[in-house]
Amino acid sequence: MKNKLIVLGLSAFYLFALMNPVFKKYDYGAGFPLLILFGIMLGVFGVLLWKKREEKAVWDKLFLLLFMGLYALSFVFSKTQNLGFPELLAFLSVGTFYLLFAYRKIEWKWGFLRVVGLGAILAVVLGFVLYVSKAEVRMVGPFFNTWYRSHQWPNGFALFLILIWPVLLLLLKEKFKTGKAIILGLVLSALLLSYSRGALIAFGGQIVLLGVYYWRSIDKKLLVWAVTVALLAVFFFSFTNYVRGMKYAVVDVVEKAGFENAESLTSKTERVDFWKGAIAIIKEEPLLGYGPFSFRYAYNPHQTTFLGTSDHPHNIFLKIGAENGLPAMLAFLGFLISGFVLIVRRFKGLEKGDRDLVVFLGVAVAGAIAHNLIDYNFNFFVNLLLLFVFLTFMRSAVVGKEGGKCYGIKFLAILLAVIALYEGVIFGLSYTGRADLTQYLYPRLYYIAGAQVDIENGDYNGAIENANTEIELNPIDGEAHYLRGVAKFGLGDKDAAVADFAKAIELDP
Repeated sequence: MKNKLIVLGLSAFYLFALMNPVFKKYDYGAGFPLLILFGIMLGVFGVLLWKKREEKAVWDKLFLLLFMGLYALSFVFSKTQNLGFPELLAFLSVGTFYLLFAYRKIEWKWGFLRVVGLGAILAVVLGFVLYVSKAEVRMVGPFFNTWYRSHQWPNGFALFLILIWPVLLLLLKEKFKTGKAIILGLVLSALLLSYSRGALIAFGGQIVLLGVYYWRSIDKKLLVWAVTVALLAVFFFSFTNYVRGMKYAVVDVVEKAGFENAESLTSKTERVDFWKGAIAIIKEEPLLGYGPFSFRYAYNPHQTTFLGTSDHPHNIFLKIGAENGLPAMLAFLGFLISGFVLIVRRFKGLEKGDRDLVVFLGVAVAGAIAHNLIDYNFNFFVNLLLLFVFLTFMRSAVVGKEGGKCYGIKFLAILLAVIALYEGVIFGLSYTGRADLTQYLYPRLYYIAGAQVDIENGDYNGAIENANTEIELNPIDGEAHYLRGVAKFGLGDKDAAVADFAKAIELDP
C-alpha cells in the first residue's frame, strides 16, 4: 500500500510538472508552486518510510550531504538572498529524495518509468501540435509559460528528450516491432525539431555509449530496426517542416549547423564569455560563491558583450562553483563519481534486467550532464527531478544488505515539508491581500517594485526605505542603488544621488 501511494504521488506530480502550461522554471519564480508541492510530498514520503531499513552507505551519501550543506550555507551568506531560495529548495528536495530511496530496493521503479514514457509521448504529441500551429521556429513541447508569450524554451525540451529517449528505448527494446519504431522515431524527430546543437552532440555520445555496451550482441535484426527508427525520424522531421512551411518560416538546417544565423553570437561568443566570467567569479568568492541564482548580478562587472548576459554560465559545474563555491562544486562532482564507481564495482553481480536498467539510465544521465556542460536547463524542475530519480534508481539497483534505520534523513524530509507548507500558505494568502510578501523567505523583486511605485507616487522616503531593504538582501543589485539615487535626487540630495548612481554603474556597467 505504501509503495502504491509513493508511485501514484510521484507519477501524478511528474505529469503535472511536465504538462502544466505555467509552472516551469523555478529559478526566477514561475516554478515555485512545484517546489512547494514536492517539498510537502517529501514529508509524506518520510513518514511512509519511517520504519524502513536501508543500506549503510558512505561516499556518495557523504558527498551529497556535504553538497547540500554547502548549498545551504551559500544561501545563508548569499549576496542575493532575495532570489536564491527556490534553487536552495529545489536542490535540497531532490537530494533528500535520493537519500530517502537510493539505499533500499525500489519495487515500484518500473511502474514509474512507464509513466515517464507516457509523459514523454504526451509531451512530444503536444510539441508537434504547437510546432505546426504556432510561430515559434523551434519545437518546445510543453516547455513554455502560457502567461508570457516570449517564454518558450526549446533547449529545456531538448534536455528532457535527452533524458527520456533512453527510457523509452529500455521499455520498447524487448520486441523490435514497427509500432515501437514509430514511437521512438517520433520522439527522435522532436529532438531534431528542437534544433538544439548541444542536445544533438549529447545524443551522439549516448549512441556511442549504447553501441559500446551492446557491440557483441548487435545482429541484423537490431540493425534493421535501428535504421528504420532513424529513417522514420528523418521522415517525420521533413514532413512536419513541410506542413509547418505552409504557414510559418522553417529553420534552415545548413545555416543552423554552420552557426551562420543570428544565434551565432549567443551560441559561441557569449558562452565563452560566460565561462570566463564564471571562473573570475569563482576566484572572487571561492568558498561559498555569491549565492544561489546570483550569476546574473555577479557577472555584470565581467560582462564584455553589450546585452550579453544570462541567468547562468551555461555550464552546470561552473554555475555551482560561481554561485555556491568551489567546495560545493567538488562535492557535487564527488557525489557523481563515487556513485559511478560503486555501480561499476557491483555491476557484474546484477541480473540482466537490472543491468539494462543501470545502463540505459546511465546513458540518460550521461547525456544530460554532457548537454549541461554547454547549456543549463536543470532550472526546469521536471528535468532536475528526472536526473535525481534516475540516479536514485541506478543506486538502488546495486544496493547491498539493508541494515539500520536512518531517521535523520526522514527528519530532513519532514523539515523541508514544514518549510514548503509555510511558504505555500504565505503564497496562497498573498493572492487574497491578507498577507505581506515580505513574509516570504523568497521576496524576490518585492522591494524593487515597491521602490518603483513609491517614486512614481512621489514618496521618496518610502522608496529609499524599500531600496535600503533590497540592498541589505542583495548588495550587488545595481538597480536598487539606481532607484535609491533617483529617490535621493527627488529629495534634493544630489551628491548622495550621484554616489548611488556611480555605485549602480560600478555594479552593472
